[in-house]
Amino acid sequence: MVSIKDLFIFAIFGFLFTVQVARAATVTISSFDDAYVDIRSPTTTFNSNTLIMGSAYYGNATNQIQRFYVKINISDHMTIGSDIQGAGIKMWQWAGSKTPFKTRIYEVYDDNWNEATLTWANQPCGVVDTFGVNCNSTEITHFDRGGAYTGWLYADITSTANTEIKSDGILSLIFLGIPEWAPAVGNGYRYFYSSVGVLPMEVNINYTAATTTTTTTTIPVSVPTGCAVCNIENIDSRMELGSIPAAWVCGMLNIMFCTPPLFIFILFGVVAIGIFRYRR
Repeated sequence: MVSIKDLFIFAIFGFLFTVQVARAATVTISSFDDAYVDIRSPTTTFNSNTLIMGSAYYGNATNQIQRFYVKINISDHMTIGSDIQGAGIKMWQWAGSKTPFKTRIYEVYDDNWNEATLTWANQPCGVVDTFGVNCNSTEITHFDRGGAYTGWLYADITSTANTEIKSDGILSLIFLGIPEWAPAVGNGYRYFYSSVGVLPMEVNINYTAATTTTTTTTIPVSVPTGCAVCNIENIDSRMELGSIPAAWVCGMLNIMFCTPPLFIFILFGVVAIGIFRYRR
């Protein structure tokens, strides 16, 4: 039968040594793959430019279409399974034209692309306006500041980022001007600073780290013989509570409950030493 004393000891140390961690944090990501592709140069890479373009020109028998891709390795900054409460990509629009023109953002399912080798010809979303199986044809959001606007633009990507951190932790996006293939209506462009630009793009994420629980450590309680609260002989000498040897804790418990005056003396001695060292 468990005594009141045993329950008291279990309650104290069960509370102290069972830890659940749910850490709220904010991270700013500024290092990722980003490059644009150009229909006029289908085998050329554009991964080191300070400006990236999302444009849609169609006229004079010459298509002039650019798209740009961004790949963010979220799992480099938080553990898989974390919960993202807010995520946004912030980009500086350097120049633009045509007020109705929008730069739309879509998710890229295929993360196996590299900025150093990405071209119009090998881009994961294909070379036509109808996306294949590698990209989501439903937009996440879009930028809609046209004309000669210059300044920061912010796009909310919370839902997509939260889905990815619970999967492989890598989020790929494509930015393109819509409509790409419509004459006259689609004429327009947007220039943004890339990750190596003067005002580089960045991704800001608010998240809670995945919850972890440590194993509860209980102190072995002896049968009620004599005054011993716990039996030191039954404790593995290698067992620790945090960084404190369990045998040491067991001995202190025996002193606490069996010889209160001695425990009080030791406690006052520790406090006195602490005060003395503090005053020095």
